[in-house]
Amino acid sequence: MELSETGRGDMSLQIDRLARLFEALPFDPAHPEMTREPGVDVLAERISDDGTPPGGRLRITVTEQEVTPAQAETVTRALRVYCEQRAQALRREVARVRRNGRSGLKGGIPTLALALVLSALCEQFAPFPAAINRLFSEGLLVLGWVVLWHPLEILLYAWRAPIRLAKAYERLAQMPVLLQGRPATP
Repeated sequence: MELSETGRGDMSLQIDRLARLFEALPFDPAHPEMTREPGVDVLAERISDDGTPPGGRLRITVTEQEVTPAQAETVTRALRVYCEQRAQALRREVARVRRNGRSGLKGGIPTLALALVLSALCEQFAPFPAAINRLFSEGLLVLGWVVLWHPLEILLYAWRAPIRLAKAYERLAQMPVLLQGRPATP
């Protein structure tokens, strides 16, 4: 599989057979460096990573015997459906991640509030020697914020990569596809 950008958002993918567009290859110990993901996923990752501008075309090059007018229409339709389904799945995943983040906040915020109250009580009433009071007071503050760490990370960052990838699949679904053949290599 060979992927290249040809300018103005155009992309070119050269694959050995059309099925490789949607199928992953099994791991081959003789060629561990080989790209195994389906061609469409490689394209979406590239668009997501590079921010390929919208409005480009996708040129898919395969062996001549696989290129027919009917096959070109089938590939275009299959690519659109596959990309739309992947984008929808990623958006559902983002919704699930955000729900998990909000759910974590439901437990984290009261825990932080309790930790703040206990820390203030520890400082105000000083039930232990000064060094131990400070240890408990500071420890409770740290504990309260640590409990919020993961939910905040989810809400602030975890959804960004999947949403960027979903947008890449949506852009890929809209790209006009040009299927072209090349002579088969022996």
